Amino acid sequence: MKSLTVFIVLLLLSGVFAANSRAQEKKEQLWLVGTEVIKPEMMNQYMEINKELLTICKEVKFPFDFQFWTSGDFKYYLWYPVNSMDDALKIATAWDSVVARYGPEKFKRFNDCIEYTEEKFATLRFDLSYEPASPRLMEDEHHYCRWQAFYLKKGKEKEMEALVKKANAVSKAKNISDATYIGYGKIGFEMPVMMLWTFAKSVNDFWEQDSKNWELIKNDFADINKEAITCFRKEEKKDTWWLKDLSYSKNK
Repeated sequence: MKSLTVFIVLLLLSGVFAANSRAQEKKEQLWLVGTEVIKPEMMNQYMEINKELLTICKEVKFPFDFQFWTSGDFKYYLWYPVNSMDDALKIATAWDSVVARYGPEKFKRFNDCIEYTEEKFATLRFDLSYEPASPRLMEDEHHYCRWQAFYLKKGKEKEMEALVKKANAVSKAKNISDATYIGYGKIGFEMPVMMLWTFAKSVNDFWEQDSKNWELIKNDFADINKEAITCFRKEEKKDTWWLKDLSYSKNK
């Protein structure tokens, strides 16, 4: 998370996408995604130090928002909404200030917890995402996210985008009340890769609602799915959970 580390994968998030999707005048939102892979035996220490660092972030008014997520396999993700890739250095500098206040010697305990880190960039595309007029869930109910990555064959991006827009039109016509957010992995990812995020209260809530929605759209989606599969090289799916108590907003 900290000092010179910001990183990865799963693009998904809970108030993260929903809150920023209010800015519909923007075509996309760039994200810096940091991944921290933790040594299992150091989990308690890792969580303890993160709470202490978050307290300092609030005291010094850390200049960047971040959302904290986990996939439950000792991987933790920090999502930072940024204006440009140049913000990565600004974020690292801001964390250096937090670490200096925390104490470099004490911070060695944090480094002891880390197996390795990654950093990547991704974009959320508002023009490709589906947001219902009356969403089923409030932003604070987005505790779980189902993340999917579709690694596309080269040159298939526009074809996939057209299919996504067809799918969104079906969802709108059927009054689907769950949002679907679409974006692309950028630097750090195998490209091209289109990403999809769907939020729910929990894993069970996701599957229950997914089953209900599928009954409404399955006939219309049959041909869309057949065409989409021809664009894929491979797929990846992951369950992730929002750690609200470790997330930070500079405006709160």
